[in-house]
This record gives sequence, structure tokens and C-alpha cells, in this order.
Amino acid sequence: MLFVFTNARAIRSCGLARDRYFCTLTPKPFTKSSMAEPKASYSPLIVALKIVLPLSALGLLATLFLISKPMPTQSQLPFSEAKRFDLISDQKITAPYYSGMTAGGDSVSLAARKILPDPAKENTVLVEDIALLIKPREAQQIRLTAGLGRYQVEKDELVVDQLVEVISDAGYRVSSPKVLVKLSKTWLRAEGPVEGRAPNGSLSAGEMEIFREEATQGLQIVFKGGIKLLYDPGK
Repeated sequence: MLFVFTNARAIRSCGLARDRYFCTLTPKPFTKSSMAEPKASYSPLIVALKIVLPLSALGLLATLFLISKPMPTQSQLPFSEAKRFDLISDQKITAPYYSGMTAGGDSVSLAARKILPDPAKENTVLVEDIALLIKPREAQQIRLTAGLGRYQVEKDELVVDQLVEVISDAGYRVSSPKVLVKLSKTWLRAEGPVEGRAPNGSLSAGEMEIFREEATQGLQIVFKGGIKLLYDPGK
């Protein structure tokens, strides 16, 4: 799995604190025009609807396979278990696309080749060939691609664990066997081992997390757990 975020100039500070390596991104400066126009144009209700409605649409899309009539008895439908599995697997939506806004005001979009019900877990759908794009206020983008993921409707959580890649023009690129993403807020976590490249060398850690700090609403990128930084002066 790989993580990438762009615009190195947006990084305000980086440092080590005990067993954590963190970077804080500078919030986008507000001008008088940027402060006045949005607040005058959008009421709190409109802002809330911009978050709730896209998420509701995604939930309806995911639960399309999960709500059905009770299964007939075997005397009414004498299919084998293998045949029933084949019928369920044939239910799918091709080329789904979701676009919305997180609670922190960042835009998020998700595209895939197809989604289909997970026969092994209730309230879960499989998502194939994922392309996830998050556009925070500070940096240009956080992009993630993956071969397979599972979206858990009740938790509003996307779990990707196959061929995940995230790439950054700022020079950050890390891999991890598993990544968790929340679509309702700006949050994702790469579970270790996390290994990859930094702008000036290589790094490895037990975990990486990207989130908005509640107190300042600043975007935090935190590495922790057995952190190793190898500086390459040639970079």
C-alpha cells in the first residue's frame, strides 16, 4: 500500500517526539473575500446537507445488495448452496462513483470498477479496482489506489488490503499491508509495517495515520512504532 500527499510547501513543521514522527500541514490562509463569500452564501443547513446527502447516497448504493426478501424454502427453490453463491455473486454494480465532502471540509471522491456483496460478511460490500482521492485544504491531494477493498456500511469504513498505492508529488511514498479509510471525515491509517520513501531518504514505521487534529483542525501526518529514518544527502 502506498500513501502520497502533494505540495511540500504546505508542510509547516516536522519532528520526532518520543516514538512518533509527525508533520503538520499549514492551513490555507483566509482572505477577506474567502471568509465573507462562503459564510454569506451557505447556511449551516446547506453545509450539513453537502456532507450528509453524498454519504446517504453511498450507503444506499452499498445496501442495495443487502436488503432483500426472505429466501424461499428449499422446496420452493431447490438450488444447491454452490448455485446460490453463484447467483449472489452475479449481483454487482459496474463503474460506481461517489463524491462528497468530509466533516472537516475536505473533498473526497471514490471510483471503482465494480462493487458486489460480500458473501462472507453481512452489511459489507466488496469494492474492486479502487481509486480514492482526498483533496485537503492544505495540500493538493492524497491519492490511493488498490485492487480490492471492503466497505462496511455500519462503520462507514473502507478497508483496503491488496495492491494499495499512494503517491505524492512532495516525495512521500509508503507501502503497508492494510489501510483503513473513513469517508465521513478526513482520516486514514496504514497498519504496519509501513515502509517507503521520504523527500530526503527512506523511512519505516509500525503505523502511519493522517487525520485532522480536533483542537486546531490542522492536518496531521504521524508515523509511530519503531521509526527508522535514513537520510540520503543526494536527494
